[in-house]
Parts: sequence; structure tokens; C-alpha cells
Amino acid sequence: MIKGKNVSLTYDGKPILSAIDFTISNNKKIGIVGQNGCGKTSLFKIINGVEPVSSGAISIENERLAYLPQEFDFPNVLVGEYMESKLENSWDSYKIDMLVEQLKFKKYDEYQKISILSEGQKMKLKLIELLLVNPTTLFIDEPTNHLDIETKEVIEKNLSEYKGNLILVSHDRYFVENVDIQKLLKLEQGKLEHV
Repeated sequence: MIKGKNVSLTYDGKPILSAIDFTISNNKKIGIVGQNGCGKTSLFKIINGVEPVSSGAISIENERLAYLPQEFDFPNVLVGEYMESKLENSWDSYKIDMLVEQLKFKKYDEYQKISILSEGQKMKLKLIELLLVNPTTLFIDEPTNHLDIETKEVIEKNLSEYKGNLILVSHDRYFVENVDIQKLLKLEQGKLEHV
């Protein structure tokens, strides 16, 4: 369970989040919408420990979190080298093969440099990395940016079948609906409201 109590965030004296309360549990799929710059990404970063809160508190009990940000960087290494470094045990490499198949990563080549992958391939690689830890709660921030239609459909299908908590930020309402979101929230003027 993830709980936020009076979570507030201020940047340069400007309030971004204002005393927000929330609870995430029971394998819920939650979508968060709102205008650019309203604090959606900041909320994700706070929950995942990337940024501190200005005030309030977040408690996390019996959860493994995974966070897919809008922008991410990979080191300039081979695909296989990178993925092997993400395994807890080398004998778990079969998990990579299963996720490659699940995400329809057709041109997965462990001897290829990550830097020459397409944006869609990089997105799939990052998702494989996150799913390797078997997260109980998955945070996804604007996953459809820079994706072709086929990759978008594959990720849409995988997220709709995801069994843990899924918290999704997306400007693409069609994508949000197809992921089978159960609760849609809007972040506006620092407050979370049901849509």
C-alpha cells in the first residue's frame, strides 16, 4: 500500500502540489490527466523517491515500485550487457527472453549497441528492465511519446493485462481507455480530483 498525507510541493515559492491525500492499493489501474506543467511528473518523482516533498509524508508498505519516466538515458553499451547487469542472478536470464517475447521485441539483438535502437525499441528495453523486478506498482509517465502505432499497441496490451497497481500519466485519452483504467484523476491547481 502507498499512502500520501498532505503532500505538498513548492518550486521557487510557487505551489505545485497542495496538501494532496491519496491511497494506492488492491491492484488498481489509475490514470492521471492534467495540463502540461501541473505537477503530474513531480508527483511520480516524489512517490518514487526521486524528489523530496516540501511538506507532508508518503508511506510505502510491502510494495516494489518501478517508474518509467518520460525521458531516460542508457549507457553506451551492448543490449545484452545492459540487461545482464539488471538481473539479480545470472541464471534468471530466461526472464529476459520471456519479456522480449511478451513485448514483441522482434529485432532484439543482445550484441547491438543501445544507442542505435529506435525510440520504440528503447521503450521496450526499459519496460523489460522494470518488469524484471516483478513490481507490485508500476508508474508510467507519458509512454506514447515518440512511439509508432505497433509499439503503442503492444505496450497498451501489456499494460491492460498488468496484474499489479498501474499509475499512468498520458495525454492520450484513447490509450488510457484501452489500458482499462478503473479510476481517472485530474491534477489541477495543485489538487487531485476525480474526473
